[in-house]
Amino acid sequence: MNLFKSFFVRMFFPITLLILLPFLYLVMRYKFQDKVGVRKKFADIMRQRGQKPMIVAPNHLTKIDSILLQIACVSSTDLFTKYSWVFWHVLDPINLPFLCPVLKVIPISRMGERKQVQQIKEKIKSHLQRGDLVVIFPEGSRSQTGKVDTENFQYGIGEIIQEIPNASVLCAYIRGKRQHHKSSIPSHAETLDVSLKVIEPMATSQGLRGAREISRQVIGTLQQMEEDYFASCRK
Repeated sequence: MNLFKSFFVRMFFPITLLILLPFLYLVMRYKFQDKVGVRKKFADIMRQRGQKPMIVAPNHLTKIDSILLQIACVSSTDLFTKYSWVFWHVLDPINLPFLCPVLKVIPISRMGERKQVQQIKEKIKSHLQRGDLVVIFPEGSRSQTGKVDTENFQYGIGEIIQEIPNASVLCAYIRGKRQHHKSSIPSHAETLDVSLKVIEPMATSQGLRGAREISRQVIGTLQQMEEDYFASCRK
């Protein structure tokens, strides 16, 4: 029975994504710029990573950024054969909490008490230490300006990395070519650009100051990736 339950949990999320693909590709007509190149780079990063804990840190413009990033980085076949490449998503609680494990969701309450927040961080650390990829948006919420928010970002990612010193961060910049502001989903027939960069942020201080320093390094990397994106658009 436990074997069946484990198999069900492993298969549910990839199957859910496959069900979504016709909607995303045929109805919304989304396309990814150089999808083959993005997937090759992601696969190379995964091979080089080994068993090292890794946080996926994307910029945040739409409500489905992490789903689109997953599809851009991992093929339909690899969703089933390379389970460690499937992201865990730190999201607001869903109405059916029993679905969180099979949908690979770590529910987070933005207004939670300190004890609840610490429990969530411990859960994230547990996933990272056993080799799972966990998506954390360092900005905390969708950008109000349409650009990486370098002022009002969160320090949670820095706090977690401080407690897992050997963790690396996969910074991911994803943006539709017609995306100028935050939105629920990208525009119809949008072409999405994805870039990836691994960093190993370090702090010279401890506590909140150290967490802020690490978080700023992650945000700074995303900002540079954004500048590179717009520079390439001007060519």
